[in-house]
Amino acid sequence: VTVSADRAAAAIDVSSVDSRTVITAEQLQRLPLGRSAEAIAQLAPGVAGNSGSGTYIGPSGAQLLSFGGSSAAENAYYINGFNTTDPLRGLGGLTLPYGSIDQLQVYTGGYSAKYGRSDGGVINAVGKRGSNAWHFGGQASWEPGGLRSSQKDVYAPGDGSLYRPDSKSSSTLSTQSLYAGGPLIQDKLFFFGSYELQRQDGDRFYGARETTPGEYYYDYRYRRPSWYAKLDWNISDNQLLEITGASSRYITRGKYYAYSGDDIGALRGNA
Repeated sequence: VTVSADRAAAAIDVSSVDSRTVITAEQLQRLPLGRSAEAIAQLAPGVAGNSGSGTYIGPSGAQLLSFGGSSAAENAYYINGFNTTDPLRGLGGLTLPYGSIDQLQVYTGGYSAKYGRSDGGVINAVGKRGSNAWHFGGQASWEPGGLRSSQKDVYAPGDGSLYRPDSKSSSTLSTQSLYAGGPLIQDKLFFFGSYELQRQDGDRFYGARETTPGEYYYDYRYRRPSWYAKLDWNISDNQLLEITGASSRYITRGKYYAYSGDDIGALRGNA
């Protein structure tokens, strides 16, 4: 058995007072995480996906976060230093496709005033950029609902009647992503672009004691397409022009059906 260690102690940064956690692209390739900036941010101390935010999601379909017990509406989202927080309600913001993240910085306290209008925390995503060598790649993942364990049914206290038949619910998740980056002009003009599509198909059963009267079944389809593109032009040794574009959408479709027991009956409505 051979044990080795680095003799040099980790340097202490005395020039900054912020509390931050930095996750690099190399670490993301090894860590078993959900494919979103919010899932990565929960590696930082004090960041939770349920406290203060429940199961609500932002405009891009990602789960809202609480930093140190603060409200989910008190956080700020940045891409390459540019504020992308939802300007209407402050709930969530635009993030990068998972494969485009070169570095994710999560600030939980003591951060600079340049990350203004946030009392909770900050998620700053640094996107990848092209270099003098072309790189291409892609990834696909599939999580079938048939291989998931069933949820437990929920029963009402007291009489023990069925409150919600969660064991009948199921969900299948798939993700496809592509990326390419390289030089358009050697040493001068570089390009990087990526595209990712997340799909979730499933169904959920609601019991008779839910808000909507009667028992019903919800058949849904969620889509989260996102893309990121970046141009870097080295005009001179002292001048650099960057152009960045990004988009993330959340598309939901589904139908409600009335049912009784195991029978899924007439169409109830559209969602």
